[in-house]
Amino acid sequence: PLLVFPEGTRTADGKLKAFKNGAFQAAVNTRKPVVPVAINGTFSLMSRDAVDTGASKERDDRLVTVQIGAPLYPNLDMPEDDAVADLRDRTRAAVVELLNAVNSPAVAAEPSRQPEARPQSHGAD
Repeated sequence: PLLVFPEGTRTADGKLKAFKNGAFQAAVNTRKPVVPVAINGTFSLMSRDAVDTGASKERDDRLVTVQIGAPLYPNLDMPEDDAVADLRDRTRAAVVELLNAVNSPAVAAEPSRQPEARPQSHGAD
């Protein structure tokens, strides 16, 4: 098993960000499933720049939930780059669905896809 956080960093505002490709590339290359996991409540417990978890003793301020979704398998009938993007996008959608189930404030109107890399021109064709 390999545990990754596909956003690549802690969120500055508590909102779910676009997922990076690395973990999904590994899953496609090894033909292994990805298990979506949604963690809710950690940002309010300890934000990105906090040095401790704060003084609040209120249950709602300290409640963290972890939800585990169904395994998602790579579509090996697609070209590799497409399979990576497809698995990444399906995984993020599954995490969003898990977060929506608990009305998480982490679900944002952030783009689910990474901007596509544009081929660079190397002179006249």
